[in-house]
Amino acid sequence: MARPQPLKDKLQERLTELKALRDEIRVDLHLAGMGLRDEWKDLESRVPDRKRTAGQIKGATSKTLDKLAGELRQFQARLRKGGTHDHRVFQLMSRRLTTCAPSDSLAVALTAMWQRDVGFLPVVGNDGTLVGVLTDRDAAVAACTRGKRMDEVPVEEVMTRNVIACAETHDLSQALGLMRERRVRRLPVLDTQGKLAGVFTLSDAARWVKEQQLAPRYEHVVATLASIFAPSTAAN
Repeated sequence: MARPQPLKDKLQERLTELKALRDEIRVDLHLAGMGLRDEWKDLESRVPDRKRTAGQIKGATSKTLDKLAGELRQFQARLRKGGTHDHRVFQLMSRRLTTCAPSDSLAVALTAMWQRDVGFLPVVGNDGTLVGVLTDRDAAVAACTRGKRMDEVPVEEVMTRNVIACAETHDLSQALGLMRERRVRRLPVLDTQGKLAGVFTLSDAARWVKEQQLAPRYEHVVATLASIFAPSTAAN
C-alpha cells in the first residue's frame, strides 16, 4: 500500500503551483485596466513568496491553498477573456467629443474646430447616428471653390458621407489595420446601436503604446503612420 504524501511535500507542491499561476498572470496583466490591476494587488498579496514562505506554510492548509489556486485561475480566465493582450478601442478612444449637425454652417463648424483645437468633426443626426465627417481640409476646399461665405454653406453639402468607422469592440490591431487600409488618422467609433460613441485616433494609439512601453506595438503604429502618409499613386 502506497504511503500517503507528507503534508509538507503536498503544501510545497501547492505553493509551486501558486507561484507559477502568479507569474503567468503577471505577464497577462501588463495590458489590463486599472480595475483589474487593483483587484490583482489584493489577490497577489495572498500568494506566498520566498521571503515569507516559511511563516505562511506554518499556518497554511492544503484546502486553503487549493481555494487560492482556484481564485487565481478564475481571475486569469477573466483577464484573458477580456482581451488584455490587445486593448479594445473603447478603452483607448476619446469620449469627450465635439460634433456638428448637417444643418450647421461651415462657419459654426470651423469655430468649433478652432475652439477645441481639432481638425475633424463627426457629423451627427438628431438621433445620434453618425451621418458624415467634416475635416479642416473639406472646409478649406469648400471655401476656395464654392464662391460663398462660410456661413452660407451648410455642413451637409461638403461633409464626407462615406465614413470609415470602427466598432467599440474592435481591438487595437483591428483599428490600426483599418487605418492602414483606408489611409486615415481618425476613426469614429460606433456602439452596438450604430451611434457615435467616441473617436479613436492614431495619436491615441501612439500615446497608449508609449505609456505602456510596448516595443512590439511601436512597429504597428509606425507602419500605420507610414501607410497613411505614403505618396498616393494619383500624385505620381
